[in-house]
Amino acid sequence: MLNFAPRLGFAYRATPGVVVRGGYGITYGALNNIGFGYNIGGNYPFSYTVRFYAVNSQTPLTVPGGATAVMGNALVAQNLEDPVEVDGAGLTFYGRQFNFKTPYQQTFNLTVQDQFTQHDSFSVGYVGTLGRHLDSMSTQNATSAIMPPGTNMFDPTVEGHVPFPSLSPNGAFETTESRSNYNSLQAIYEHQFSAGLTVLANYTFSKCLTDQRSAEGAIASQPAYRAPWLPGFGQSADYGLCFSDTTHVIHASGSYNLPFGRNQAFLHDINSVVNAFIGGWITNFIYSHQTGQPFTINCPISTTADFGCFADVVKGENVYGGPHNVHQWLNPNAFANPPVATEIGQLNIAPLGSGPTPVRGPGFQNLDMSLFKQFPIHETIKLEFRAEAFNLPNSHSFANPSANLNFLNTSGFSQITSSRGNPRILQLALKLYY
Repeated sequence: MLNFAPRLGFAYRATPGVVVRGGYGITYGALNNIGFGYNIGGNYPFSYTVRFYAVNSQTPLTVPGGATAVMGNALVAQNLEDPVEVDGAGLTFYGRQFNFKTPYQQTFNLTVQDQFTQHDSFSVGYVGTLGRHLDSMSTQNATSAIMPPGTNMFDPTVEGHVPFPSLSPNGAFETTESRSNYNSLQAIYEHQFSAGLTVLANYTFSKCLTDQRSAEGAIASQPAYRAPWLPGFGQSADYGLCFSDTTHVIHASGSYNLPFGRNQAFLHDINSVVNAFIGGWITNFIYSHQTGQPFTINCPISTTADFGCFADVVKGENVYGGPHNVHQWLNPNAFANPPVATEIGQLNIAPLGSGPTPVRGPGFQNLDMSLFKQFPIHETIKLEFRAEAFNLPNSHSFANPSANLNFLNTSGFSQITSSRGNPRILQLALKLYY
């Protein structure tokens, strides 16, 4: 494959303390290994399962005709072309699109860094990434027209019925026609070692959009395409916020030599015995804060015979109204079931609902800290004591709530039942260097 992947970059010192950097590059990704025969050497265009059952645990298993049930005999005993023996509804299409392409991404950035003191620098920049030919899991042998619920999709007289009504509908189909778009403003402050303190902090303001769906299997936060074969709708109609999109991200880390002990700012006149216990302590920390990630509200009532549906957002209603806590994160009155389709092939796509990812779940925060000191024993032998705390404040970071809406019982709607991260963990350790 002729995958051209250029990379360009530059750096320019505008002043003794200001540097401008930029770059552009294309990188190609590996094709997802999703198993179940969806590899390039898979047996297309469909799969079929044949089962033979033994009479009991003592009688050898045989195929029709009495031969022993080994693979060779099984293949000749079952005539896959005989409609009496093989029900076509059990044949499921699966495969990849013709002219399967390699996923790739274009990455570009432009950054300005200013070292405004001997120990401090600040940089701000733009970073973007465009994903193209991303692989996604879709369906084939699916309907191509809106149909009211209950419509017989296999009726050949129905407009938009499945192309092969004698075979199972909605077989798995992997494509490389998805795309993504990521744009971000990134700022970094760095304080290099001074007065015993080192600090590195960064902030990212970003937005990620995509119409990709997981090729590894069903994921609750990634609903399937609603109508991939509907003309004028397709996969691109499900273009919305990435399920991993995080608008605001803050990270800060650093270390500090505590100013206590001999030749320090405090208790600098203590004797060597006291200093062995008081002086030389160092603390580290890592702090993270992220805003919530988006998810989709599914329709509680089917509006078509075969297509998916996302709930509508009611204008004028605050989606986060009400308790807005773990018991009910979202306002159930802010969502409505789209209208049910009334005719076959109708052009009004309202039954498919609003776009994906209209709401966000709770944010995430975490603080890890450590305190340690080395005790010299003899020449190169020393003992290090460490006290470490993970999630020191024991803060609760909750996962996204349930996305299933039931208008007959809204009490359990958007209830949060799981968390992200770990509870507070404390550990002590001794390490001997020799």
